[in-house]
Amino acid sequence: MPTKRVIQAALTVAQSAKREHKANRSHEVLANKGYGRVVGREYVVTPAERDMLQTWLKREGVPWDTPPEYYGTGHREEVAAHSLHEKHASRSTHDKRVLVQALSPGVRVNGHELPVLPVENACLSLSSDSIRSLEAGALVVIENSRAFHRFRNQPLAVEPHRWLAVYRGDTQHASGQSWAQAMAQRHRLRLYAYPDFDPAGLAIALDLGAEKILLPDIDELADFPGSEADFDRQQDQWTRVQNTVTPGSVLAQRVDFLGERKAGFTQERLLAAGKTLELVAIERLK
Repeated sequence: MPTKRVIQAALTVAQSAKREHKANRSHEVLANKGYGRVVGREYVVTPAERDMLQTWLKREGVPWDTPPEYYGTGHREEVAAHSLHEKHASRSTHDKRVLVQALSPGVRVNGHELPVLPVENACLSLSSDSIRSLEAGALVVIENSRAFHRFRNQPLAVEPHRWLAVYRGDTQHASGQSWAQAMAQRHRLRLYAYPDFDPAGLAIALDLGAEKILLPDIDELADFPGSEADFDRQQDQWTRVQNTVTPGSVLAQRVDFLGERKAGFTQERLLAAGKTLELVAIERLK
């Protein structure tokens, strides 16, 4: 996995029309990969090599037109850093940082409004220990990294008024799920979930204690293929979901749909296909 400095150098080169740059160790790494060459104190790259470098960045999950400064290491007191890719968060899990993005104006942390970032794939890294106050219409916990970073491209049947999207977390990031649960309880905020549309995803939403869940419009899935293998691997969660959701509810209709199709639908595929998400209340059996 390339370091943040190598990514930052690659972005600078990919976006520049210059053929020569003052060489550093990151440029040596790029040259060793076949993108340009180091001649004395200069890093030299041809237009063809620059095109290849843009392709390499894309393979690494980084849009080549991402501002290089988003991979810097500077921090502000409350909003510490921009992060454009799950592999390159500015802090580790041990620093108790969570990845978030304001989906519309009006979300405030410690009295300061969070910006709605204009760059696709951009998010903010918050120090969870520094949050004294949080104002938002809802916290939306998103299961997968790619779906989180590209959530603003996702068609919605509801206006995301003052929503704060929260990445659920992984081995490299703090648990956004437990953070969102604590923040929702402490500041009396609505808590929503956006998981995969499969038994495991529905189980995540139930474990979260969310009051509502974002799920695809099932009319748009009539001829849309799902993963039968995913569904088959999730029989324990499937039994749990069936025993928890209130029969006859709107969510139960979605559960019945999964049972009829015997297939799961990942966030990434729903996003790629432009499927519309609806906000559905989670009604549990007493």
